[in-house]
Amino acid sequence: MKKLLFIGIVLIIGFSSCERPPEFPNNPVISLNSFEFKRSNEDLFDSLNIFLDFQDGDGDLGLAGDENFPPYEIARFILTNGGQDTLKFGDNDTLPPLNCENYELLVQTIETPDTTITKRDTIYVIRNPDHFNFFLEFWVKRNGEFELFNFSTNENWPNNCTNGFNGRFPILNEGLRDRPLEGTLKYGVRSTFLLQFRNDTLKLRARIQDRALNKSNWVETEEFLIDQIIK
Repeated sequence: MKKLLFIGIVLIIGFSSCERPPEFPNNPVISLNSFEFKRSNEDLFDSLNIFLDFQDGDGDLGLAGDENFPPYEIARFILTNGGQDTLKFGDNDTLPPLNCENYELLVQTIETPDTTITKRDTIYVIRNPDHFNFFLEFWVKRNGEFELFNFSTNENWPNNCTNGFNGRFPILNEGLRDRPLEGTLKYGVRSTFLLQFRNDTLKLRARIQDRALNKSNWVETEEFLIDQIIK
């Protein structure tokens, strides 16, 4: 299930020094504004837009695209051989089987005067959820109960591995000044939602995280059928 991500800020309200700023908690607080699915006229990719109203007391919301250093790195590796190598699939019997969560396929091309060598290594990784600051879950009703849909199963390895629809929204507070912020955040993704979930009853859950890794509350949609609400 391929995905595309797009993010927009609909409205941000700051407060000038002449105003008495409201008192918001430093942990972000969100509420569901609305959500929508739109069908594409050009391809099989449908669009999902979810709008969240937010408040944050110190305004430390958002991550730049190049912030991939701790604590925002994508994943962590386990070094071996005195730090000269990384732990790989098959290095010991305690490692899990091949799957999208625990491994990355690393492909290196080595040029020599006589030939080109392609080296493939399957690296064991520890995913870092703090690489993201927007978390979006799909829940599917099965036998009367909702279950979290897992977009990355062992069968996906290695070509269709995905982290689902978690992602990043950019820095909302210019200069990262310590000030309260409130507004509406638009988070959008494109994928083959209708093909994947045409006959399923769904609900969405979402939350955000600030730069200090404080998590907001979860918000949840009512249950729905995509086929009945897509525009």
